Amino acid sequence: MSDSATPSLEARSRRSSTALLIVGLLFLCALLTQLYSGSVAGRYAPDVAAATVDANRAEAPALAGLPGIGPTLAQRIVEERSVRGPYADLQDLASRVDGIGARVAGALDGLVSFSR
Repeated sequence: MSDSATPSLEARSRRSSTALLIVGLLFLCALLTQLYSGSVAGRYAPDVAAATVDANRAEAPALAGLPGIGPTLAQRIVEERSVRGPYADLQDLASRVDGIGARVAGALDGLVSFSR
């Protein structure tokens, strides 16, 4: 009777080990997916500094880091601000600075603030 019980016990042990291995692999996959998702989200999220650029106080290098704004356009923004004063809003900025069209203004929406 002990010989017939032994294969059943060994089979149960193998099934339990296999089930535990599968559960462990699923947990590892879930963990790696979370880590990868976090790294991808961080890579494509805007920088905190970019979200707080004040168009009425920032210098050209900070403005040049915004999407669609390079060094030349950033310098134009600073020069226009020094000549005619602070910008009221994004529409005012776009109307006063050549090179900021609808596409660039759309990219800047939510990334630029306008202090007084």
